[in-house]
Amino acid sequence: MVIINLNWRETVDILKRLTLCTALLAIATSARATEFVFGDFLEVTPSEVIAYIDSGGDLEIRNQQGYPLLHWAAWTGEIEVARTLLGRGVDVDVVPSGGRTPLMMASWAGQPDMVAFLLGEGADPMRADEKEFTALHYWAMSGHPETLTLLLDAGSDPLARVNLPESPGHQFLPLDGVRKHNLWAVNTDAGRRLQRLTYEGTGCEGVIVLPSDKKLTTLAERTLGKASRWKQIARLNGLGPDKSYRLGDCLKLPE
Repeated sequence: MVIINLNWRETVDILKRLTLCTALLAIATSARATEFVFGDFLEVTPSEVIAYIDSGGDLEIRNQQGYPLLHWAAWTGEIEVARTLLGRGVDVDVVPSGGRTPLMMASWAGQPDMVAFLLGEGADPMRADEKEFTALHYWAMSGHPETLTLLLDAGSDPLARVNLPESPGHQFLPLDGVRKHNLWAVNTDAGRRLQRLTYEGTGCEGVIVLPSDKKLTTLAERTLGKASRWKQIARLNGLGPDKSYRLGDCLKLPE
């Protein structure tokens, strides 16, 4: 039997590293169901994570929601961690259940440097998750202009449409998403570029009526994130009892 005498600090340090496999990627869920933030690896620093990887640590480790380590790096912008993982053979488009790629996570978190790095490593900007969301749809949750420019330059499709479970058939565009969540971003140079690409050749500077927009409340929810704003859209476009709108019409939107 070998007896090793360790002080309290040394014991805690060893235990921390012994439990690293289960402590990595602790997740914190916010009050809103649409948001979640990856934890800070408890007390583990990025350099310690790299040391863990270099020492032969499990590259397939997942957090309690099933996300692998590269997703944490993408979300937090830890490029050196991501570089180390890719250097060990981790797929740049690795997907957990649900189909979100690291590029989607970086776009969602508004991490332009990470987005540029992942794209440079071959990440697919057109990859879609199980709900057909692409990185451009996830970008709308942050509205970061530089991230948008990178995605558009890489070939992301501004016309990619998704059907949200709570609104089947609405065919939300990335432009709809950013109008709903980060309207300010539409008025940046990158946002205006997205709008031009979305309605290229139509001359529309507002919103084009889709087949799903059977009511103004539906259109208001899709484009402005609030169904009750249909009255503003109606007033702005002179829509009343004697004037309706049709599929393909371009309607002005309030600021």
